[in-house]
Amino acid sequence: MPRKPRIEYAGAVYHILNRGNYRQELFTVSGAAEAFERVLFDACSRFGWRLYAYILLSNHYHLCLKTMDANLVVGMQWLQSTFANRFNRFVHERGHVFQGRYQSLLVEDNSSLLRVVNYIHLNPVRAGLETVETLREHSYSSFPKYFQRKRPSCLDATDWLHESGSLKPTLAGFRCYHKSLSLVVESDPKKRDSLYRDLCRGWYIGTQAGKKAILKDLAEGLVGDGDSLRHFGTERGLSRVSPFFKLLLVITLPIW
Repeated sequence: MPRKPRIEYAGAVYHILNRGNYRQELFTVSGAAEAFERVLFDACSRFGWRLYAYILLSNHYHLCLKTMDANLVVGMQWLQSTFANRFNRFVHERGHVFQGRYQSLLVEDNSSLLRVVNYIHLNPVRAGLETVETLREHSYSSFPKYFQRKRPSCLDATDWLHESGSLKPTLAGFRCYHKSLSLVVESDPKKRDSLYRDLCRGWYIGTQAGKKAILKDLAEGLVGDGDSLRHFGTERGLSRVSPFFKLLLVITLPIW
């Protein structure tokens, strides 16, 4: 079966996630987390990405970023292959480091962006590694970086902080954001499962209006390419954008 095409366009925002091959530990290996961070920041510089949020846990990662050019595929190929080469040197092995293709979900640049950023930053809390109060102690995350005077230049909080009560990217603004996270922690397992389905599966995170706009742009060739249109346009779909153009909401298996 041919691989599903990626939707790429200038200004696209994505929630990206992947895990270690055969669920192997990645970022508990000495030096691996630091190496991934360096490669990630280098990729953002090389490809002009704005990095909104990221988290590294034992065997998987989450990223939320904006591509200023339509270059997600080439950038992610460079990021994952570069890290894989370095990781294999750490463990004196060869072969695949990541399990299959990374998932990339388009994110609407509004309150949906804030939901994804919150979800990423709260991963250590859901995993039982931290509390909301101790989130700044989880080193391999964008969250503590935002409180540092000198932080990676690719980190950009302006858009999602604005959605969090019109906060500014200042120390006071980040402190207010930290306090607000205690209000969005979800302890109910059923609601947590629903949150995972909303933010980590499918192809789009946002409003129905935003989804319709992307579908319309696909149909008119304003985003994506011919392969994207042929693939999504011929799938049996769930969208009600028009009787003539339907798009399958691609349902993928959970990655952990």
